[in-house]
Amino acid sequence: MRYILLLLPFFVFFTSKIDLQKSEKTQLAVTDLQDEGSSKKPFELYPNPVINQFTLKSSYFSDAQLELFIFDVSGKLVVKIDKLFLDDDQSCRVDISQLSSGLYFIQLRSGNYSATKKIYKT
Repeated sequence: MRYILLLLPFFVFFTSKIDLQKSEKTQLAVTDLQDEGSSKKPFELYPNPVINQFTLKSSYFSDAQLELFIFDVSGKLVVKIDKLFLDDDQSCRVDISQLSSGLYFIQLRSGNYSATKKIYKT
């Protein structure tokens, strides 16, 4: 009985957090686009760590439907770009100077596919 009482606050916390995330459409979801034997990467980010802006490069995604989401470590959406356009060399620069220092997750979505990478802003 003591074990159940000790785990109850832990269970309630995670149950309520999961329910909250299910209700949000912009939750952080990771879908791995790479096959086990494939060397093609969904996208690249550089430099990492980032000071104010980074370059995103991808030949994997169709830029007509490309969306970019930036989440903080708690999973909160901090930046959303509905239409991200890649230039001729399949890259673009993203300014994150308004964000504070820390770890962030960059997620690209195109249709039903998504890929996520971590960056650190100094």
